[in-house]
Amino acid sequence: MFHAVYADRQRSRLPRLLFQLLHYMHNQRRHRDTADMLVRLYQPILWRALTATHATVQLNATFLLLDTFPLEDPAACREERELELARQCRLITGLLRQSSHEVRVAAAKGVCKVLAQYWSIIPADDLKQMMKVLLQELAHDASSVEVRHQVVSGLCAVLDNPYTHNYMKSAAALPDGRLPRRAPVGAGRHV
Repeated sequence: MFHAVYADRQRSRLPRLLFQLLHYMHNQRRHRDTADMLVRLYQPILWRALTATHATVQLNATFLLLDTFPLEDPAACREERELELARQCRLITGLLRQSSHEVRVAAAKGVCKVLAQYWSIIPADDLKQMMKVLLQELAHDASSVEVRHQVVSGLCAVLDNPYTHNYMKSAAALPDGRLPRRAPVGAGRHV
């Protein structure tokens, strides 16, 4: 787990290979022992890496957090799990605002996947904040067409969840009543 967070993605295949292995473990977190192990092992590594100043470390940690979301301690009481979920949501919202466009791309893609799967368990205030960042900031990100593309593509995935439709009807429209345009990945910069 340490090497999955701190290895350089550009120079080595190790982070991607470790991510594939960890992805399998993340999918097994429904088993109590696996969930307990993930919480215990990620605790000293993941939270520090998400606030690191090094963009590669943040990028790796972003992939891991969004893949294992929600990271819950099965032994914790309901209140503790709700506080931990809210903390993870705040961290994710912060990742959407990072200066590194690679982190923003990964965060936008992962957040939309999380919203599509876990819409009903995310606290309303955190949900509103995530959607605000996606729709009002990242959908119009002048510095990266990749970020805009991930937002629009991700919102299409969010709409696959029927619980999102009422919220999206009211929130997704731009002030002039239209939705953001889907920009191709290779398109030039639009300001």
